[in-house]
Amino acid sequence: MKKLRFILLPLLAFSLISCGGASDPGTSTSSGASDTSIDYDTDITVNFYADYNMAVDGTTFKVVTVKNGQKLENPGTPQVVLPEFPVFKGWSTHEIIDDLKYLWDFDKDVVMTSKPTLNLYGIWVAEGE
Repeated sequence: MKKLRFILLPLLAFSLISCGGASDPGTSTSSGASDTSIDYDTDITVNFYADYNMAVDGTTFKVVTVKNGQKLENPGTPQVVLPEFPVFKGWSTHEIIDDLKYLWDFDKDVVMTSKPTLNLYGIWVAEGE
């Protein structure tokens, strides 16, 4: 499968546990394992970047604050940023993915990080991908 293109900023800090779906490869998802560095009372700033190039300028599509363990609301679809990648597939914690299983599932995935910030990047593809 061709590499899918994220259209959002470089990753500042992230870690997540995906419930019932694919997990972030940089995160432990052992069932029953508890991470003592996770504080469920901590507010996490979630940045949604429509184009990873915009991160350099500090431009975000949307910023929300949630507590660890909470689900995110889908922020919607940004406008087309690059004409050669006009089809928006969704959001991911990865800047580039090769499989749609790495898209954030707003019905299942929860924010779970020991960092103060989680970044999600828009995934865009060419027509027909």
